[in-house]
Amino acid sequence: MAVQAGAMWNLVYNPLESVIAPVIRGNPWGWDPAVLSDDWPYVLFDWDTHFAALMLSLDAAGKELGYSVLIQVVKAKSAEGFVPNGYAPTRKSTHSQPPVGSKVLLEMYRRYRDLWLVELLLDDLLDWSGWFLEERTLPPLNMTALGGDDMQAARY
Repeated sequence: MAVQAGAMWNLVYNPLESVIAPVIRGNPWGWDPAVLSDDWPYVLFDWDTHFAALMLSLDAAGKELGYSVLIQVVKAKSAEGFVPNGYAPTRKSTHSQPPVGSKVLLEMYRRYRDLWLVELLLDDLLDWSGWFLEERTLPPLNMTALGGDDMQAARY
């Protein structure tokens, strides 16, 4: 209950997107240049939001909240096929962290057996895993490398 209560402090209802668990409320560092007011700005981070969804779903009372948060972060998937490390309403990061969303979905499915959630998210999660394998497997040893397109993103 304590973990779930802690995660609940981050929840926000956004009438445009449902329940979300932003890491940051507002527009820190001017990260989202299209923000015109302070009414609804937020930032979702990949792993943080996935794990918040899992924590929220740990008991039946938070199941729907966890589902909503998981759906929001997975559906933030970029056109390139990855879930961005940072997502705001009009901006997405150009890099991603290792794809943990499938594991979070698996744990939720094992707990509640809601097949509809798997059907809703599986294709997006497969895209993300495929993107990660294709973009982050490097010759000559075919090892997976974490990172991005520049030094700033290399730590992700």
